[in-house]
Amino acid sequence: MSENLIFFLIGVFVCLLLLNVYFRLTVLKHYRYLTRHHVEFNARYLLDRDKMEKEVLPHYPRHRKEIEAFAKNIRRSVTLAAILILLIGAAAILLKW
Repeated sequence: MSENLIFFLIGVFVCLLLLNVYFRLTVLKHYRYLTRHHVEFNARYLLDRDKMEKEVLPHYPRHRKEIEAFAKNIRRSVTLAAILILLIGAAAILLKW
């Protein structure tokens, strides 16, 4: 049982590492586009879609697609990272037993 959990933890860690690389590449692509076109907004808008719709997107209608893709990738990476961290924590608790 303990060996299976260790292999599970290693697998989750590898998944976390690969997701980090994937999201880093996709987020950086959108980030470069936004900085090249001088699109600026606070980080608080990334996690709040309503505020983004009301306050940021009207200022940059030409860049809407990139802004939404950037925010979506940030939200998805935070969500997946939280899930994987919870899985690692749950597996660590099981290993202690």
